[in-house]
Amino acid sequence: MKFRLEHELPADIHRAWATIMNEEFSTQSYSQSGIDRTIVSSEERNGKTYSVIQVNVREPLPPMAARVMGTTQLSWTQNQIIDHSTHTMQWQIRIPNADKVSASGVFKLVPRGGQCVRIVEGDVVVKMRLVGRKAEEHICAKLQKSYEQSAAFTQEWLRNHPV
Repeated sequence: MKFRLEHELPADIHRAWATIMNEEFSTQSYSQSGIDRTIVSSEERNGKTYSVIQVNVREPLPPMAARVMGTTQLSWTQNQIIDHSTHTMQWQIRIPNADKVSASGVFKLVPRGGQCVRIVEGDVVVKMRLVGRKAEEHICAKLQKSYEQSAAFTQEWLRNHPV
């Protein structure tokens, strides 16, 4: 199931990107979205940052989703390739013990006037007969909620932390 979200940010692309890539900002942004994250590894290669992040959602999964996933708590490993020159991050999610579930996409900033827009595009696939589509809808709804909260936090942060 494909999804796309756009959020206007009250800053130019360079300031917004620097803010989003700031560790203090990232930690607080994830936390307010009900998510804990830990950087497992990060290295610079050819002008890009390659990172692996462990993500844990604090809210338990609904019973049906928990049966599909085999756990009551959703967590995943996120591989990221960040290209600072294009203000783009490619991401891929791997959920432990859930080989039939995959998600990947891109997070980017694009200029719009004197400000910018944050665009998140992704694809969630659950390869399970009968329940796959319903599980994809649930995962996409959770991702959308998280990105909406993150956007509101980012917008507020940029307004309250002028350069």
